Amino acid sequence: MLQHRIIPKIRVDKWNAEKVKADAEGSIVVVATSANSALPINNATVLITEQQPNGEEHLLYTLTTNRNGETKAFLLNTYPASLANDPNFFGKPYKTYNIKASKDGYYTILAENVPIFADMNSLQPVNMIPLPDGFNG
Repeated sequence: MLQHRIIPKIRVDKWNAEKVKADAEGSIVVVATSANSALPINNATVLITEQQPNGEEHLLYTLTTNRNGETKAFLLNTYPASLANDPNFFGKPYKTYNIKASKDGYYTILAENVPIFADMNSLQPVNMIPLPDGFNG
């Protein structure tokens, strides 16, 4: 015979990222290329921004790519990795940033909500597309 048990509800105080301090760091390198990653883009301008709660963008870094199409590695604040294993945490265990890459002769590329994880080194590829001949974007 099937028996039913009543399990009492346990109140658990849930918390989210708004209550957590972003006191960890992750690093990222932006790699700008063209022709499906075959050609590195030298001297591309890369802007790193963070969206504020009021919707405004806050500029954090302005970088330039080298002859390999890479920026220098840079650190960004994020949430501790331990949040990913916390059953009471209902949020993203990372922070997101926006990356904008531009260079004369190419369309401007925007990568939004790029995740940065604690203690991780990331590469963010940016495939730059050449403007058509005679187009002055």
